[in-house]
Amino acid sequence: MFKVMVVDNESWIRKGIKAFIDWERLGLIAELEAADGLEALQLAEESRPDILITDVRMPEMDGIELATKMLAMYPNLKVLIVSGYSDFEYVKAAIELEAVSYILKPIRKQELNEMLERAIEKLNAESVEQRMAGHLPKLLEKHAADLCRGTGMQETPVAFLDALQLSHMEGKCLACVIFVGDESPYEAETMSILLEQAAMSLPTGRRRFILWDRRGSRLSAVVLAEDRVRLHSFVKNVLMALGKENIVGVWAVSGDPVDRNEPAGLSDSYQEALAMSENYAINRSSSFIPYSLAEEEGASYKYPLHLQKRLSELVARNDRKGYVAIVSDISDFFRQTEGATLKHARSFFLSIVSDTVRTILSGPSFNETIVDKGFRFCLDIDSYEDLRRMEAWLLQFLQVLGDFMDQSGKRDIDRSIMMAANYIREHYSDNISLHSVSTRYHITSNYFSTMFKEVIGENFAQFLTRVRMEKAKGLLAESDIKVMQIGEMVGYTDSRYFSKLFKKHCGLMPTEFRQSRMNLNQSGEL
Repeated sequence: MFKVMVVDNESWIRKGIKAFIDWERLGLIAELEAADGLEALQLAEESRPDILITDVRMPEMDGIELATKMLAMYPNLKVLIVSGYSDFEYVKAAIELEAVSYILKPIRKQELNEMLERAIEKLNAESVEQRMAGHLPKLLEKHAADLCRGTGMQETPVAFLDALQLSHMEGKCLACVIFVGDESPYEAETMSILLEQAAMSLPTGRRRFILWDRRGSRLSAVVLAEDRVRLHSFVKNVLMALGKENIVGVWAVSGDPVDRNEPAGLSDSYQEALAMSENYAINRSSSFIPYSLAEEEGASYKYPLHLQKRLSELVARNDRKGYVAIVSDISDFFRQTEGATLKHARSFFLSIVSDTVRTILSGPSFNETIVDKGFRFCLDIDSYEDLRRMEAWLLQFLQVLGDFMDQSGKRDIDRSIMMAANYIREHYSDNISLHSVSTRYHITSNYFSTMFKEVIGENFAQFLTRVRMEKAKGLLAESDIKVMQIGEMVGYTDSRYFSKLFKKHCGLMPTEFRQSRMNLNQSGEL
């Protein structure tokens, strides 16, 4: 309910006005009454009125001065000035104010209540507008997002236009603009605040800028302007305002403007802006690129397959230094090649990762975490909005894969060394060597030699000699085969070399060893 203040120096006029007002029907409260302007002003300071009914001619302070001062205190106050014909010229200037109306004496009940009804309608409308004012920015953002993404309902365009009008947004055309901060050091939340501050710092920023997507490195807004040229100028001014605050690394693209009264066209404008942000994410000559049909066609493009092949070879060898350099070369290729877009880069990185995952799955063993990581990247590839982020992810992925290959390779090497040791035990009589055995298990001789010593505890030559000597000792002790033949049986074609090696290993010549074993057997000792 609204409070009414009645001010007149004649008490009978105040009573008459109050008697005329249909308080209950109009929902008004008769709380305040004053005999002059000064008294009314004091009362207004204590209890705020919504409607002021005042005479013009009063002692101390007239109705015009009272209305002026009370409107300064309460801008939403509605004023009804009661005047005679002789006062009309006196109040003409005052009644030009939207908040002030007038009624001529003699006062008629119907006219007075009709004037009050209009005042109440204005108060109600302003009350609704004030309540909505706190929600309007979010409402505008939601409608703008729905229209740009094409997810709005049938009534969304009309609701958006209503919200634009209530927000006093200016401009005959509007377009979707994407501000890209992939080279900015700021997080998305901070960047969105800085961007809004830059836009609002412009003279008409508050009436032309609706930031509706504040996530990631790409911030999307709807910009209003009188025409295409002014719209582009506004976006450039926003970028300049950012630059003045030393906020660098931000660039922008815009879709084609649409008529303000056709906001459903924002979905096309948004798709055009998205395409522009993809096409110019890597190569661009300006900080602002507006949409044009010519840009949509793009240039012919060939993927750097030779770099992908080289990377696969380096990954297979787990050459970390090598593949770090190749990944850098791949990124440089996309940055420097005319016609290369973010879409091309995504497709190429997707191919690299999917091929790597397939290679891992086809191997004898694989790490589920690494495979899952690769699959997630492939599924989320469209969320990667800049080349640096994809490059960093790929390098980290290859490092993790390299660690796994090191561990897996160590297990495979250990297994191969044990198999090689068993092979030596079974083929000690053959003409085997470090090179022939390492080749058999597809390991370089130097690496095989190092790993053999680490796994077995002695080097290849020591192990082979020990195996052969143990076999020779058994044959000497348990048979009467000639020493020369035993030497050949354990892999030595030179009997003298065999005897010399046997003595070095066992401390006795072969014949001496055989005789000592015979003597022990005869004595019954072991």
